[in-house]
Amino acid sequence: CTGGGYNGSWVDITTQITDAIGVDGDYKLCVIGRTASLVEQKEASATEHSWTKDTSAPSGTVSLAGGAAYSNSHSPSIALTETGGAAEYQLCGNVAAAGSDCTTVLRAWASYTAAPTAHDFGSDGAKTLYVQFKDAAGNISATFSDTVTVDETAPGVPTTVGVPAATAADFSVTFTGGAETNPADFNLKACTNNDCSTGCVSGSAATTASSPGAIAVASLTDGTDYYGCVQGVDLAGNSSAWVASSAVVAYDTTAPSGTITLAGGADYANTHSPSIALTQAGGVTDYQLCGNAATAGNNCTTVITAWAAFTATPAAYDFGSDGAKTLYVQFRDASNNISATFSDSITVDETVPGDASGVSVAAATN
Repeated sequence: CTGGGYNGSWVDITTQITDAIGVDGDYKLCVIGRTASLVEQKEASATEHSWTKDTSAPSGTVSLAGGAAYSNSHSPSIALTETGGAAEYQLCGNVAAAGSDCTTVLRAWASYTAAPTAHDFGSDGAKTLYVQFKDAAGNISATFSDTVTVDETAPGVPTTVGVPAATAADFSVTFTGGAETNPADFNLKACTNNDCSTGCVSGSAATTASSPGAIAVASLTDGTDYYGCVQGVDLAGNSSAWVASSAVVAYDTTAPSGTITLAGGADYANTHSPSIALTQAGGVTDYQLCGNAATAGNNCTTVITAWAAFTATPAAYDFGSDGAKTLYVQFRDASNNISATFSDSITVDETVPGDASGVSVAAATN
């Protein structure tokens, strides 16, 4: 306290000393005493009193569920930050101004921590939590808050899940979503069993916002039947049970095959419309007649009879003239795999031979 400023007067030891202190900050009071015989205490031995003047309330933030908009727990995590030297915090159910305690105290004043124990809201719905901070000087902040939508309820299970009978390409899964307050996407996958847990192909996993959704076939095995499985998910991360389609989709990338025979296999026909006989292998559902050759997977360019339901005895085709004729056929299965063309050739001849001339016989014979 040497060199300090004094008020220049002595006061009785029983008199309370008061003085106006300015702005917030650190302060020191030095007191020098003297005896009744006026022997003064030395400055170096003065009694010191130090304190900090602090009239500013601290501040901070509260974050629920890591800042997420939704939580699937009635007790989402709480994270606090503070500035201004907060020593304590309290959780509140209502707004309060700086300097005043909130009236709905959910957790009374406790030592400040950045990760307090979660508060149980007890039910689903939009929830707001308020927090106040208090420093060592007893200054109380206004409330700070965060809001989260709490949803512990799983979505209703999807219904009427359907898939096509067969496919050779990515396919659609149709369904009706279950009841849900906070709907999000639906999960999809292909499985060999309708329990939606056996034989499931990880590469088939997909999501969709609504029906229908698409499942990619790149990871599926050719010649295998699969169920389409659907699961509802909400914005809080709750999920429903998986539900399988009522029937399977046959994944088939193998083109069918068959034969075509004109006029029962004869080399010649005396009609421009010789009969046609077809055979098939590989689950043919449709056929088309063509005027040119085509490779598997590609439609012929000269279509004589467009795709029609397979029959072993289609209507004859009228070639319209005599001569060597070739008719091509393509086959298609339920997965829309298209075969290469198969063909048969025949010589068509409707022309009657000319009348014989110069016919003669011997006058007599033995």
